[in-house]
Amino acid sequence: MTDLINHPPHYTQHPSGIESIKIAQMGGFNLGNAIKYLYRHEHKGDPISDLKKARFYLQRLTELDAIQIELINSHDTQGAINQIQEVLKHEPANTPLHHALRLLQTIIFSAGSPSIQIHGPKAVQAINQKLTDLEPETHTPKIYEEQ
Repeated sequence: MTDLINHPPHYTQHPSGIESIKIAQMGGFNLGNAIKYLYRHEHKGDPISDLKKARFYLQRLTELDAIQIELINSHDTQGAINQIQEVLKHEPANTPLHHALRLLQTIIFSAGSPSIQIHGPKAVQAINQKLTDLEPETHTPKIYEEQ
């Protein structure tokens, strides 16, 4: 029987076998929420809404988020990197989730906030492309704006 409360299928269907919460909790509030929505967007309800929610959170990343992410993962940096790399092995390049995971990995590994400016726009651009593919007539991509 599927456990819809503790392990819903839209969070456990990634080919890596790693549940989204294990990765999302490494990302703090904004990046963690973006990862959650990117993880599930093809498996739950409305993919367009989930992609727009992910973009919303990615556009709000700040240096404070990077510091929070570093603190969350400081007790087991290598364990966090290993889990992210395992998911990346099963995630095609240039997908929105791929870019969000690379952002998380870079923040944890390099312990620096400049990665937000490097990888944040790539993740948003990948989301915009995916939205254009899903709703070509109605989507007007937003340009990534630094906060």
